[in-house]
Formats: sequence, structure tokens, C-alpha cells
Amino acid sequence: MPRPLRRPLVLLLNQAQQALMRRLNAESVARFDVTVPQLSALFQLAREDGARLTDLSAALGLDNAAVTRLAERLERKQLARRQPCPEDARTKRLHLLPLGRERVQQGLAVLGEVRGPMERGFTEPELDTIERFLRQVITFANEETTP
Repeated sequence: MPRPLRRPLVLLLNQAQQALMRRLNAESVARFDVTVPQLSALFQLAREDGARLTDLSAALGLDNAAVTRLAERLERKQLARRQPCPEDARTKRLHLLPLGRERVQQGLAVLGEVRGPMERGFTEPELDTIERFLRQVITFANEETTP
């Protein structure tokens, strides 16, 4: 049986996520003119360069139209390039360009700088518990619901 609701954890998670994204966005735009959504796409491409736009859409939790616009912005900034998919002419693949790889490294540095102050005051076991909790939330949120 769930314990009585003392803290609105869902609301706190939402507020924390929004505040963190605002902070990261301000840092990355000020330093190297890349937004958090663009940086997220670059991080995904660093893991899977040449990803199909549909796969990128699923990985980022965006619809196809949003990923198409995102790819256009990345191309305009010379961070990535769309190319036809050799297996399926109806789709495109997105490839990192050298400047995009540079932005990935800069983005990782920003994440590292933010991480320290954010984790200050927590022990390693506490951070492990927080990580385990967040992974459990992700798993729960991704489960299929039954009507």
C-alpha cells in the first residue's frame, strides 16, 4: 500500500526538470549557441551517428515534424547533415559534422560543471539511491498502460 502523499514528487520532478533545462539551455546558448534540444540530438548522434530521423524521433521523444525542424537547424549551424538512407529512399539519416562533435564535447563539459554543485551535500550512497529512484520512474513511465 502506498504511503500517504507527503511530498508531491511528480510535481517536484517536473519543477526540477524544468529548472535544470532552463539552466542548461542558458549555459549552452550563451557559450556555444546550441539549445538543449539541439544538444540532446547531438548527444544521440554521438552514440549513433547516421541515425534515421524516425529513430532520432523515438530516442528524443519528439514527433517526426519536430525532429525534421531540429535537423534543419542543426544543418544551418553546420553541426549535422541529412543524407538519404541507402536502405529506404523515403527516409533520411543524420550525420554529425566536425563542429557538431566539438559541440558534443562542449556540452559534456557544461554538464560536468553543473553536476558538481547539484550533487553537493549528498553522499555516494544517497546519490546511488537518487539514481535508482529516477531509473525506476523512467521504467514506470515507459510501461504500457492497460485500459
